[in-house]
Amino acid sequence: MKKWIAILVVVMLVAAGVYLWFFPRVELTLNGEAELTLNYKDLYTEQGAKGTVFGFETGEVEITGEVDTSVLGDYTVQYTYAFGNKTLQLVRTIRVRDLEAPVMTVTDPHILYIKQEQEIRQYPSVTAVDNYDGDVSGKIVTDSFDNDHIGMHFVLREVTDSNGNTASVVQPVEVREDYEGVDKSKLPVTIQPGLYNMKVENDLLYMMGYDTGEGSHEIAFVSDAEYLFSVSNPDVTDDGYFAGWVDVASLKDGTYEVYDLFGGTKYPLVDKNIIEACRLGRWHIKDKLVTFDYTGNTLQVTVEPFVYLYDIAIDVGHGDDDIGASGLGTYERELNLKVSLYEKKRFEQHGLKVWLIRDSEDYGPLLGDKSWTMIQRVGYTWGWYGAVSRYSYSNHHNSDTWGTYGGFEIIVLPDRTNETEYPEYQVFKDFKKLYELQNNKYQYYSRSYHSGKRLDRKDGKIYENERVWYGNMRYALESFGVETVTYE
Repeated sequence: MKKWIAILVVVMLVAAGVYLWFFPRVELTLNGEAELTLNYKDLYTEQGAKGTVFGFETGEVEITGEVDTSVLGDYTVQYTYAFGNKTLQLVRTIRVRDLEAPVMTVTDPHILYIKQEQEIRQYPSVTAVDNYDGDVSGKIVTDSFDNDHIGMHFVLREVTDSNGNTASVVQPVEVREDYEGVDKSKLPVTIQPGLYNMKVENDLLYMMGYDTGEGSHEIAFVSDAEYLFSVSNPDVTDDGYFAGWVDVASLKDGTYEVYDLFGGTKYPLVDKNIIEACRLGRWHIKDKLVTFDYTGNTLQVTVEPFVYLYDIAIDVGHGDDDIGASGLGTYERELNLKVSLYEKKRFEQHGLKVWLIRDSEDYGPLLGDKSWTMIQRVGYTWGWYGAVSRYSYSNHHNSDTWGTYGGFEIIVLPDRTNETEYPEYQVFKDFKKLYELQNNKYQYYSRSYHSGKRLDRKDGKIYENERVWYGNMRYALESFGVETVTYE
C-alpha cells in the first residue's frame, strides 16, 4: 500500500511539473507608464517591471535597451520574463524631446521713443538662449505695429527654436508726433502701470495698458451697476500687459469710471504722465455718442444717444495771432472769416443749424485744457464739435506772390473715394466750370503726411496707407472720427 502511495505522489509531482512547465499562469507588468516623454538632458530613472507566476513574484525580469537624454529621439526599453516554456516581453517607449522655450533677456533702456512714421532700425538689445540650440538671438522676429498712431505700443518680439518652442517678450515703443525740445535721456526708462493707448476702429474701442499683476485683466466700466469686459489678446504676453477690444456702444447710457480690474482690486487707468497718449475726445459709435474725459487720475466714459447738434460745422481757418497767408494787404484770417460768416447766414436762411469755430478774428476761450500739448487746441475744438455735425469743412484762402497758381483747391482725405466724397467731387466739377484756372494740377487732391507731396485725386485713386498732412484734418479724424474737407 505504501508503495502505491509513493508511486501516486511521484505521478502527481510529475503531472504538476508538466503543468507548470507547459501551462503556467505567467504575467509581466510594467512599473510606471508604458510611454514617457522626457525633456532634453533630463535624468532617466529606470522603473523596471514585475514578473509573477500564479500571482507570486519570482525570478528576475531581464531589461535591455539604453536611453540617452542628451540626444533627441525615441528610445525603447525591452523587458523579458521567462518561466517554464512561457516567455513574456513588454516594451516601454521613451521620447526625448526639447520641451523648453528659449530664455529671452531684455536689457535697458526698456522703452523705445520714436516719432510718427519713423522706422525702427534697431530695437533695444534682446538676447535669446535655448537649452538645445544655444544662442538663438539671430532668430528673433519682431511684430509690426502702427507707428502712425500716437501713444505707447506693446511690440511683441518672439523667437522659436528648432524644435518649435516659442518665447516672447513685449517691448514698449512710444510714438510721438515729435520730440522737439524733449531731452530723451530724461524720459522714463521702464514702463509704469496705466493706460497707454486707445483708438476707435470698426466701432470698437481698442485699449492697451500695463500693470504689475500677471495673468488676465478685465476692464471695468463702473457706474450704478458694474459692467465688465474681459480684455485679452493672444499676441500680448501675460506679464502685466493687456490689450483688447471693447464694445462701448453696448453699454447702457450713463457715465462710467474705467479701471483695470485685477485680483478684485481696481487700478486707475490714467495718470498725469499718460494723458498725452489718450487722445480720444468724443466719437459717434453706432447709435451712441461716446465722450472721453481724463480728469484727475480716472478715465471717465459717457455714453448717450447720438443726435446731430449741428447740420454744418465750419472751421474758419487761422485766427488770433495766426494770420495765415497775406496778399495785397489782406490777411487770410480775415477772408476766411468773411466767407464763413456769409455761408453761415445763407445756410441759416435755409433752416440749417451752423457752428463756426470762431466768429471774430480772435479765438476766445476754446474748449480744452492748455496743458494738452499733444493736441492743438484749435484742432481739438474743431473735432469736438465736428463730431456732432452732419457735415464739416474748413475754409482757407492762400496767396501766391508770384502769380504762378490760381483758382481753387479742394483737399480731401487720402483714403476716400469719389463715391464717399461725392458732394466734394461734385463741387470740384462745378467749380471747374466757373473758374478760369491757371493751375490745373492741384484742384482736387490729398497731401501726404509722409512726404508732403500732393496726391492728385481727380482720377479717383485712393491712398489707403497715407495720413493727411494738415493738422486741422488729421487731429479731427484721429481723435474724433471727423472727416474734414478743406476748401482753398
